[in-house]
Amino acid sequence: YGVSTNSFTRLELLDIPILRDQDDNVGIYVAACGYTSGWTAAVIYQSGDGSNYTNLTTISNTATIGNVETAIGNFYSGNILDELNTIRVHLVTGTLSSTTLEQMFAGANAALVGDELIKFRDATLVSTGIYDLTGLLRGRRGTEWAMSTHIAGDRFILLTQFTIKRVTLDSAEFDLTRYYKAVTTGNLLQDTLGGPFINTGRANECLSPVGLGGGWAGNDIVLSWKRRTRKGGTWRDSVDVVLGETTESYTIEILSLGGTVLRTLTSTTSIVTYTSAKQTTDFGGTQTELSFRVYQRSELRGRGYPATAGISKNRYAPVTFDPSNKSSSITLTNDNLTISGVVPNWESAKATQSIPPGKWIFEATCIEYNHNEIEVGIGQSSVSNADHIGQSTVGWGYAVDGRIYNSGVAYAVVAAWVTGDVIAVGYDSILGTLQFFKNGVLQTTITGLSGNYYPMGSMFTGSSGQQLTLNLDGNFVYDYPGYAPLSP
Repeated sequence: YGVSTNSFTRLELLDIPILRDQDDNVGIYVAACGYTSGWTAAVIYQSGDGSNYTNLTTISNTATIGNVETAIGNFYSGNILDELNTIRVHLVTGTLSSTTLEQMFAGANAALVGDELIKFRDATLVSTGIYDLTGLLRGRRGTEWAMSTHIAGDRFILLTQFTIKRVTLDSAEFDLTRYYKAVTTGNLLQDTLGGPFINTGRANECLSPVGLGGGWAGNDIVLSWKRRTRKGGTWRDSVDVVLGETTESYTIEILSLGGTVLRTLTSTTSIVTYTSAKQTTDFGGTQTELSFRVYQRSELRGRGYPATAGISKNRYAPVTFDPSNKSSSITLTNDNLTISGVVPNWESAKATQSIPPGKWIFEATCIEYNHNEIEVGIGQSSVSNADHIGQSTVGWGYAVDGRIYNSGVAYAVVAAWVTGDVIAVGYDSILGTLQFFKNGVLQTTITGLSGNYYPMGSMFTGSSGQQLTLNLDGNFVYDYPGYAPLSP
């Protein structure tokens, strides 16, 4: 959040996760710089009503601050370098420089872009005050939720211990509007414009859990997950990370297929049992599939950031193309993972199982094509195997020419693909969102889906042969954080 002033100071108030363990208190980070070369310092004032101000702190070190030119794309490959996106930064003041991977991993070149904490390896000077940043580590300190929130003009602040100052506030001020002024040395408080700011306490919120899963004990469902920590997260052999909270506590929400919360459970460990009796009350019977959401709780802020997943009792059988649910001209090989053949008209094949509740993904690789007609996607059971996936109102297919088909028309046009390219299809059955990827890069997101969908492949070869192979077991070519592989 930036507070505009008429006193040649740019003030940035940072409601972000803590950057150092010693900063684990109720507070925010503050950074400032001058719009002119003669800037030396600014006194920061706070007010509860916008009229009566008190001295909060003084900033005398110039921070490197600017704005990004265009919105940064999302990233789905977790803790590896994002070499797909480039951040172009226009600085108000300061300079940027490249670093080595070792130095970056040790803490160099950390920055805040919008609400996402990142690190960057390379800073290339484009022109005076303008840099292109590449070799990015995304979603640091639990800010992966912010990777999809970027807009053109997002703030950029280089984070160093010398230019970023921690300021302690009162927990009673969480979620309340307060007003701030940055009064440049030599200026008067009454002549300086102020602006509003709300501290939501992100420094004190628990990070989202990871590794959500579960299994069946009779008809009871046992759900589990792994916690993360806001502080003390150093990876040490044979020792778990510190809890980081006064007590360990979780909230678990049981979800319907449409995402409605049916029941809320609590636990003081990273495991909870959803009994058959509760299932019967919530669903009318015991379940073979389940979607759930988990929050870790903190004493100060309650629920932290959520994680959502789905489990299926039937999922543990390998998923392949179904020999009994395909057109007659399509041949299955490679343990029923590859479709091929000479197919004179559009024909399709469905998988052995529909996609269960949760967030699932599978890959498909084009092994051979000699005719410009192959599709991969998802479709409901009513989609005809005597046509292509996207011909149906309940089928979505990504064709080799780059068209995303639904209801027989191109819903969107994205990147075309050829032999050797890897297409991924991700479906979140809880939120009803469908995503297509090419070689690990998101191509489009489709919302508003509902119902049960099957992985599908379609082809129309004419007189030439084609091959398309599914990869469902998680040994993916690319990473897709947040998604689970469809087959064990």
